[in-house]
Amino acid sequence: AKNRIKIASMMITSHAILAALDDALRHEQVKDITGVYDATQMSHVVKLWLKAEASVGVAETFKEVSSHLVGKHSEPYKPNGKHNFMHNKVVVCDNIVVSGSFNFSRSATQNAENIVVLHDESLAQQYSDYIDQLRAHYSKA
Repeated sequence: AKNRIKIASMMITSHAILAALDDALRHEQVKDITGVYDATQMSHVVKLWLKAEASVGVAETFKEVSSHLVGKHSEPYKPNGKHNFMHNKVVVCDNIVVSGSFNFSRSATQNAENIVVLHDESLAQQYSDYIDQLRAHYSKA
């Protein structure tokens, strides 16, 4: 990506994805890196990363990347409780949209997930606008 990376994802736990985003930020590769993630769900992951000495670095990387994103706060999971997780899995890179059931995590590679890569400028703009609307909404929350 050269102009934009927009993310809407419940979780961003893939070390490779986080490293690529961090690299793009550090080298100012992309003009616009923004998005939204489920802060409640990621807070549990970050706590686990901080407990494991080998994963402290990835927690720091997530902290840097997430400073460019908006965290949506959801109700903690309860079997009979309200389910209001932000469950999108979309990335817009310039004029490419990546979406599907595939979580942005290492474990997704071990499941039967799907992913679609669409090269369409108009669709990418629509998704980019949608992600901007989510960011605006959850920035106020």
